[in-house]
Amino acid sequence: TSNMASKFTPFGHGSLNPTLSAEFNVLEQGERILAEYVWIGGTGQDLRCKTKVLDHYTELKDLPIWNYDGSSTGQAPGHNSEVLLKPCAIFADPFRGGKNILVLADTYRPEEDGS
Repeated sequence: TSNMASKFTPFGHGSLNPTLSAEFNVLEQGERILAEYVWIGGTGQDLRCKTKVLDHYTELKDLPIWNYDGSSTGQAPGHNSEVLLKPCAIFADPFRGGKNILVLADTYRPEEDGS
């Protein structure tokens, strides 16, 4: 484990340096809302996310069902890899602040009934 500790860096893969991140956080976004869709990945032990820009929303039912390529997360075969993200809960985004939101989403294959 000591070898692992020596390789640890505070800004892991996919992370921004806090100074650089702060510069992005102050950019003007107007009335638009950043909706960070978050779901459990294919291993069941990882979280995945991606951001959708919205002009507005008032409640959960207003959020669109979105999709992603499930072959990269082990949730679908490569030849038929679409996975749907169905919003199931909304929270204020504590990282971006403002009107931005975190959207917890369930995942479904298009042939499954996600209703």
